[in-house]
Amino acid sequence: MIILHHTFWDCFFSSNLYSNGNFFYHRRYTTAFPLLCFGSFTEKLYLNALNLITQEKESTVKIQRINDDINQRTTLSVEVMGITNQYVKDQVQLVNQTQSLFNEIMEAIYVLSEQIS
Repeated sequence: MIILHHTFWDCFFSSNLYSNGNFFYHRRYTTAFPLLCFGSFTEKLYLNALNLITQEKESTVKIQRINDDINQRTTLSVEVMGITNQYVKDQVQLVNQTQSLFNEIMEAIYVLSEQIS
């Protein structure tokens, strides 16, 4: 009974199965020892299990693609933030330089007006 129980579970958790159309056999047993499960019912169960495994793998691939996309967008966002931050710093520096230049011009105008009067 233990061997039969073990063989039954091998039906669903092993890639060592083959079928002659009516029975599923395990490769480590002889062809005279069919599994407890047989016929279209077992085939449907086995194919459903394979289908679920395939869907899980496809879902894992899709999730990985989504994660990669999120990581790429995050990287791009960080790069854009860095560029924006540098742009703001450059603009502040430009405003400060413009203010300094304006102050120098105003001082020169004051000196010239003092010399004229």
